Amino acid sequence: MTRRLFLITAGALSLLCASDCIGQPRDDRSDLVSPSDASYRLADGSVRVVGDLTMEPLVTRLNQLFIRDHPGIRFTLILRGPPTGIDGIVADVSLFAPLGREAWETEIEPFKRLTGYRPLDIRIGRRGYAGAGDQNPPGIYVHVDNPLRQLTMTELGRVLTAGQMPSDVRHWGQLDLEGQWAKHAIHVYGTRDDGRFVTGLRGAWFGGRPFRRDYEALAEDTDVLEAVAGDRYGIGVVDFVSRTSIPKNVRLVALAQDVNTRASLGEYDDVRQARYPLSPYLHLYVRSAPGQPLNPLAKQYIRLALSTDGQRLIEELKGEKEGYVPLAAEEVRQELAKIE
Repeated sequence: MTRRLFLITAGALSLLCASDCIGQPRDDRSDLVSPSDASYRLADGSVRVVGDLTMEPLVTRLNQLFIRDHPGIRFTLILRGPPTGIDGIVADVSLFAPLGREAWETEIEPFKRLTGYRPLDIRIGRRGYAGAGDQNPPGIYVHVDNPLRQLTMTELGRVLTAGQMPSDVRHWGQLDLEGQWAKHAIHVYGTRDDGRFVTGLRGAWFGGRPFRRDYEALAEDTDVLEAVAGDRYGIGVVDFVSRTSIPKNVRLVALAQDVNTRASLGEYDDVRQARYPLSPYLHLYVRSAPGQPLNPLAKQYIRLALSTDGQRLIEELKGEKEGYVPLAAEEVRQELAKIE
């Protein structure tokens, strides 16, 4: 994909016709002046950032914080919903790509074909906790009559996919449910394995193994919830969903990363302490070749996002619809190590 091709595609998606310029020109007292020939620099001198609309409240505030310390820098945001993702860094016309989810492999592959490497992935926070705005974070739902209370991610992988060790889980009795439940097969529902949420889940947690043969793929997450509501022996994997769309006769299952961690329903404190596995990270993807210096402007922006001020800003935005959550302290250290 060439820069020209990106601009054509972006025009088709109406990305370039509704820019949001953050900040005003001021005397440049910054040591991070964007090069005039930088591919991400627009004719007006601003720095273009192309990415995910779910990041808009956060990136807008981070830009304002950045401009406070570097008044010579201005940003033009081009943020839209899917399929906009890391397109900007694929075409090399964006300083970085902010995403409120992990980039799908269908997005990574074009980048790898052009550059020969994967983009640098910096996590700056999380998105989604139970009770945030009007949405529940991604989760696993069962019928309200189901006695199952919790699952580890390993158990979930054995339920949803094929070829897991020590064996696949196909009946409720394999999850220690008793009585009539032990006799019944597990009916699995989810959305289509089309490169987006459930495909990313398979890759991130289940070794990329295929869904079981009887996995019933439906068009929308609300369809999955309705299916589970009408099936006492069903289980559904669901992305972000409005709480008002959740039928009364389904409920969330608590999830644990492994047998040594406490299961969680996605409460704020659990998400912040990395105890709920399905709340996605907030990412900044950067075009940075291994062994080469990171773009100084991108590096300073990442440092800001991971600083005390940046993480405090994320915490202050916890009430936003997207339900932003800062990283745990150890996670901040791990992410900073990627750029040092």
